[in-house]
Parts: sequence; structure tokens; C-alpha cells
Amino acid sequence: MFRLLVFFLFVFASFTTPKATFKTTQLKHPRVKAAFQEKGKLVNKLYTNKNLNIKNSHIFIRVFKQEDELELWAKSKTSQQYIKIKTYKICAKSGTIGPKSRAGDGQVPEGLYQINRFNPASNYHLSLGLNYPNQADKIRAGFFPTGGDIFIHGQCVTIGCMPITNECIEELYIACVEAKEALQKTIKVEIYPCKLNNENGQKIFKKYAKNREHIKVWKILQKSFDYFENKHIPVSYSFDKKGNYVLN
Repeated sequence: MFRLLVFFLFVFASFTTPKATFKTTQLKHPRVKAAFQEKGKLVNKLYTNKNLNIKNSHIFIRVFKQEDELELWAKSKTSQQYIKIKTYKICAKSGTIGPKSRAGDGQVPEGLYQINRFNPASNYHLSLGLNYPNQADKIRAGFFPTGGDIFIHGQCVTIGCMPITNECIEELYIACVEAKEALQKTIKVEIYPCKLNNENGQKIFKKYAKNREHIKVWKILQKSFDYFENKHIPVSYSFDKKGNYVLN
């Protein structure tokens, strides 16, 4: 009889106890909890000012290295087109424009990525990790080690990452947590050498004309940049057998 009672109590508890979600798991970490308490209303207002509900939105991120800018875009889950929410200043950088090709080169990657890690206890306050190296990066590096651990994070120090201060990473982290809570499977991040409009494109293509690897990557990124500028929809892509981007 006692065992039967325990069984029924266990079954009842399984139906009445709320299941842990991505957000509730993140909120167990002190820095994330503090960020939501201090910045949650502000971030919500950024969305409502654009007629969006943060609880029902997906996001997209663009980074421009030359301009030191990171853009946060969002859309309703039922919409296709994204709306710019805010532009954040990248407060420290290393390397120059041009893709990252190997470990230790100090470069910030350039290409089409996605967020694949949330670090709520980062050495740099809060961190969002990128899936660098992707297939294109691995092919470009050849036999050299590619390096890794590329993050968007707080503070203002970096070797190959994208810091945007503790205050700003709290806002962006909240947006990313809410997007995951709204069941966004892939948060895309596109990193460019600069805003690749016709004028800027011509300038860097001319300046780095002898660097075929840079030009090869940039021509693909220019198509991706133009697509989003025209449609406000991130380009879909895959990789061919040689690791090259194939824009769909």
C-alpha cells in the first residue's frame, strides 16, 4: 500500500511540477538573474517600441568590423522580415579586416555563423559563443590549427572576440535567452569586414586586390549583405564539398 501511494505521488508530481525551460535554467545563474532584474524592462521596451513582443520573437545579429558595430534585429515568429532593434558599439578589437585563418592570428572571424553556446559565468561577465570554425574556415586553414572560442562578450578586452561592455552584453544576452525560449533553433550571426555596399566594397576590393583569399570570402559576403539589405531576411546557405559557402 505504501509503495502504491509513493507511486501515485510521483505521478502526480510529474504532472504538477513545471518543467525546466532554457530560460528558467539560465535564471539560476546569478549574473543572468541580475541582468533580467536590472535590464529586463529596458529590453522589453526596445521590442515594444518596434511593435514586437519579446516573448514571441526571433533574432538575428550582424557585425561590422571596420565600423565597430553589432546590430540586433528581431521579428515576430510569424513574420519573415526582421526589424532593427539596436546597434551596439564594439568597445575593443584585435587584428584587422580580413577573415580569421588560423589559431593565434588575433583576427575576428568573417563569415556566416550561429550562436552555439551561452556562458552565464564567463570571465568576461556574460558570453555568447559562435560556431567558429565552420566548414569554410576549416578548409581555408588547411593543415594549420583554426583556433576557436570566439565569443560576443562583456568587458572591453579581446583577442579575436567581440566585446560590447558588461551593460550591453546583458541586453543582448537577454534577447538571445528570450529567442531560445521562443523556440528559435538557430540564432544566425553574420560578421563582415565592413558594410559591404558598393562604395565600401569597391574600396576594400581595390586595396586588397592581391589577396585572393580575402576577395573570395568578401564576394560571397557581399551577396549575403545585399540580400539582407534588400529583403531584411538573412540568406540561407550551405557548404559544398570543398567547404565553400553556397548561398541558397
